[in-house]
Amino acid sequence: MMNNLKYFWAELQQQKFDFQAQSPSFNPLEEFVSRVREKENTHSKILANLLNPKGSHNQGSLFLEEFLISILRYQVEVGVDISKLKLDESFYIKREFCIKEYSPDKSDLGRIDIYIEIKDSDNNAIGIIVENKINDAQFQPDQLPRYTNAIRNKLKNNGRIISVCIPRNCTTKPDEPCVVLTPDMLAEILESATKRCTDNHVSTMMASYTTCLRNINRDTQLIAN
Repeated sequence: MMNNLKYFWAELQQQKFDFQAQSPSFNPLEEFVSRVREKENTHSKILANLLNPKGSHNQGSLFLEEFLISILRYQVEVGVDISKLKLDESFYIKREFCIKEYSPDKSDLGRIDIYIEIKDSDNNAIGIIVENKINDAQFQPDQLPRYTNAIRNKLKNNGRIISVCIPRNCTTKPDEPCVVLTPDMLAEILESATKRCTDNHVSTMMASYTTCLRNINRDTQLIAN
């Protein structure tokens, strides 16, 4: 085998084969993407913008509705009727939402990656806690229970709460029941919404982003194997 390779190499050299010209073209963006795509804050910023009916995508509540339909499929017992939610009138979304004000002793400095609050036509609130663990970060001690209790205090026990975790893979274990969305599952949700998108440019950009999410899952599977 080695002798055959040496012979082939010698033949190419004799024919003055330009090895340099056959090298892959330098593309710094490939390195940029590989470094950025697993950064938690980057994905939180993108996702928060997509879930915001007033986000820069100009698609209204398109992505939010698909997200809600998906997570409520796993939390049927919450009993939320999406058709009654006032998505544009009473929608609130915040990244790095600090729970200090609502913690029992006003000292917990924990921050929810993305917090969403919506009211329905009866003025009942639904609070959605999104914990982004796409960078393989582990949960802090009692992290989700602390967040849930704080949001329960915020809603004055007069609302429903759903917790969502987005781990890079399923080895990141939540410390209480919640909806788990892997990057692959999140990509599927966004792709489903994009089919109803009215802007071709947004559709093209979303295809790039969902591919990025699927690659995170693919890389994880390769490492596991």
